Amino acid sequence: MMALIVRKYLLLLLLILLFLLFSCQKQSDQSDLASAHKPVFIEASHKSGILDILPLPGHRLLSVGRDSMLILWQTDSARALVAKKLTDVPQRLSWLPDKPHFWVVLKNGQALEISLQKLKIKTTLKLPQTGISQLAVFPAQKAIYLKGNANLMLLKTETKNAEILPFTLNKRDGFAIHSLQPMLALFRQNNVQLFDLRNLKRIALLNLTGLKNNVTDQRLLTFINGHLCVAAFNVNLWLIDWNTKTAKRLPKSHLAPITAITASQALNTAVSGAMDKSIKIWDLNKRELRASLYGHFFNITQLTVVDSINQLISASEDGTILIYDLKSFEILRRLGAIENALKSPWKLKIFSVRPVRSFKVGENEYNVSKNGSQLLKVNAEIKNVSKAEAMFFSSNFFVIDPFDSRSPMVGLENYVALDPDAYFKKKIAPGQSLKGNFVFIVKPPYKNYRITYETLPPISLDKF
Repeated sequence: MMALIVRKYLLLLLLILLFLLFSCQKQSDQSDLASAHKPVFIEASHKSGILDILPLPGHRLLSVGRDSMLILWQTDSARALVAKKLTDVPQRLSWLPDKPHFWVVLKNGQALEISLQKLKIKTTLKLPQTGISQLAVFPAQKAIYLKGNANLMLLKTETKNAEILPFTLNKRDGFAIHSLQPMLALFRQNNVQLFDLRNLKRIALLNLTGLKNNVTDQRLLTFINGHLCVAAFNVNLWLIDWNTKTAKRLPKSHLAPITAITASQALNTAVSGAMDKSIKIWDLNKRELRASLYGHFFNITQLTVVDSINQLISASEDGTILIYDLKSFEILRRLGAIENALKSPWKLKIFSVRPVRSFKVGENEYNVSKNGSQLLKVNAEIKNVSKAEAMFFSSNFFVIDPFDSRSPMVGLENYVALDPDAYFKKKIAPGQSLKGNFVFIVKPPYKNYRITYETLPPISLDKF
């Protein structure tokens, strides 16, 4: 009897010990789980222009840059979670919903499947063509369509197979794929065409009026909903309605070629970003400009709207990402190092400075001899030292008088306009220069003046 009681007590004690052990293990697991969800930040930023951005669930964002860096951000804190140096310059990002991984296309023609956890490369796939400049996702097929150097390509993410489609693309063509319906839109020369994605047969064609075939500017295209598209070329935007077979041009607002577009079906708005560093919000119901946003220092490279939280995300050649509130149009956060953004892509060299009484352009002669003013003629060179495909140079060229007030440049080479609001604009490719005579209205003695560009330190004219 006594032995039976002892065995019962021992069994009870064993059960208690097992319960305590299980409880401790569960608490430990919960602690580890909580620790795993607690973000650990790192110091990382892009040292040069950002080429693509990709919003992800859970307030996260991916970005790739010309520095070959891939960075995963937490947008709430504007901090980097993980960063990875890739073997070549990444061109584009793509992600299929509900997948724990994404795809990166490199300049050398490789496609990388990368897991979100620690940015580990899972698959390396050699594409049949290089020169990838655009891609679009069609979730229903679990497929990514890519624009190569001569054809449209299809990347099937399930089988990890890429093939060339019988659909020729030129270098400056723009294309878009509807996210829900099997439709492909193509912007080529001065027309926009609609195709059935299943057989690549053309459904409709629209000519865009007032468009000159310029091979130097990229054509951009995006769907808004089932029957609306927005097309961009140079400084022009068109709203295309496939139901009514009409294409209406929106009012010109940008001062330089448009480099990125996106749209919000929820807000019925289109968004455009350009080489003039500005972002424009367009009301598509009224077909008018609703707001102009600023904050970047160089060209806008990518735009995307997150409809669920009414936010606009923009990327730039300045190496930073801005998040805007689409209701207040205020900047909520900047991702990336502002020090990198402030680095100038320009190098200024002055050959000569001399005062002139007049300046002749063709048959017209300009002079400013009244009130003791005169023209200051500066022979200079502005060189693009960035890695960007092209930078937009505008009249952010100043002469600073002894009282530290700025006067804009009013002439260049064979152009002059003696007007405080005058400007000129030009795209300059990497390593290329803009040379000419920059003309200012000044009061003597001109040697007390300094000359500067917006992002360059002033140069004194004492030695000239």
